[in-house]
Amino acid sequence: MGMVMFVDETTSGDRGAGWGLEIAEERLSARELIRRRVFQEVAEYNARMPRVFQGLV
Repeated sequence: MGMVMFVDETTSGDRGAGWGLEIAEERLSARELIRRRVFQEVAEYNARMPRVFQGLV
């Protein structure tokens, strides 16, 4: 199993905190990698929403 690290960077050079995504396959297309990242980000966002509406964040 491998780990792919994502680090977001703006055009001005500012870098966000990186995070990793575990990959079980040896080969993976760029399309699938992007799909998995978006899926993970949406899942994390949806998990935070109930706490935001309750004023816990």
